[in-house]
Amino acid sequence: MDLEKILPTNGPSINEVKKYIEKYSDEIIVIKCGGSVLLDKNLFKQFIEDISIIKKLGLSTIIVHGGGKNIKKKLDEAKLKSKFINGLRITDENTIKIVKEALTELNHEIINKLKDKNCEGISFSTNNKNIIKVVQINKELGFVGNPTKVNSYLILNEVKNKKVPIIVPMGLDENNNIFNVNADTAAGAIAKTIRSRRL
Repeated sequence: MDLEKILPTNGPSINEVKKYIEKYSDEIIVIKCGGSVLLDKNLFKQFIEDISIIKKLGLSTIIVHGGGKNIKKKLDEAKLKSKFINGLRITDENTIKIVKEALTELNHEIINKLKDKNCEGISFSTNNKNIIKVVQINKELGFVGNPTKVNSYLILNEVKNKKVPIIVPMGLDENNNIFNVNADTAAGAIAKTIRSRRL
């Protein structure tokens, strides 16, 4: 592997990178990306660049992304006001549809941009390969859930196939209702289930 060709010139030294490659070569790194990064063109470009470099280095990653700013933008367009309890968005039937649309849009954008860098991402969402089972947090919050189970088999299978899982932080309850999940909580549950060394 020619590290000089892969690594950015303004990044860490080759020796430092070699240490990390040795340390994490048989591990899976879970990366949680906030929605604000996805709406800032420069940060988004850097994020895509970083993921593709990590992949070229032969390391395995799983991405869990938020989408707060995109959700707010779409809710504003639909003239729906956001209310929060302890940092969690109260989510009724109209809101959950918009949350799903906003997060799915971002998910596809990440996959398309990674593709431009010859890095194959694969989408995990409630439409396609749902991996998160949830239970409703409380009636007051509406369609906001806590993960109860993560299907690690589906994720690890794609990692084994050298793909990068790109995960929408939403899940289904026992009646197949769709729930929004805080992205940090989703990333933590996934990292714990697959025993990721690094989140």
